[in-house]
Amino acid sequence: MKCPGQDSRFWGHDAIFEVKCPECDAVIEFFRDDTWRTCRNCGNRVQNPRINFGCAAYCPYAEQCLGSLPPELQAQKDGELKDRIAVAVKKLMAGDYKLLSRTLKVARTAEQLCKEHPEISSGPVLAASYFLPWAEHQEVATGGQEVSQHHIQVIQEILQNAGAAEALVQETIGLIQSVISSDGSAASPLSDILKIAIDQAG
Repeated sequence: MKCPGQDSRFWGHDAIFEVKCPECDAVIEFFRDDTWRTCRNCGNRVQNPRINFGCAAYCPYAEQCLGSLPPELQAQKDGELKDRIAVAVKKLMAGDYKLLSRTLKVARTAEQLCKEHPEISSGPVLAASYFLPWAEHQEVATGGQEVSQHHIQVIQEILQNAGAAEALVQETIGLIQSVISSDGSAASPLSDILKIAIDQAG
C-alpha cells in the first residue's frame, strides 16, 4: 500500500502549485511530493517550500519512502525513537525505582559521551544504554554470564514495537551481549562508551 500522504488519489486542489525561483523570478511548478525542482530558466535547484514530511519522524519506512533523511529530520526521528524506548523501559521496570533511576543515569551519561564523540554511531549506544542495566540485573539474578534468549526477545520486541529498524535492533542486542559477556578482549568504541556510562552511574 502506498503512503496516503504521497498517494495522489488523496491529494486536494492545492497539491500542485507555483513558486518563483529565488535566483531569476521564473515560475517553477511543484507537486506536493516534489522535494526539489530545477528552474528551467536558470538551472537553479529549488527546494519545495511547502514540503512536509513530519510523518517521516516516526514512520519506520521513512528511508524507503524518501531516501536519505535530512539531518534535522533524522535527529527528530532519533529523538522520538529514544523517547518511545524510554517509556517502554519504564514500564518494564515498573516498581523497581532504584534500577530505573540507575538506567536513566546510564542513558544520560551515554548520550553525553556520544555528543563528545560524534564520530561513533550513537543509535545503538543510546538504545543499549536503556536496556543494559536491566539485562545485567536479570543475568546477575539468574547467575548467568550472558544475556538469555528470553531477555533478548524482550529487548527485541520493545525495540521493534518502538519502530526501530531491524539493523538497529540487531546492533543494539549485539552490543548489550558483548558488554555483559566481554572479558575485555573484544572491546569496541561503542562498548567502551557503554562501560564508561555504567561505571559512572555506579
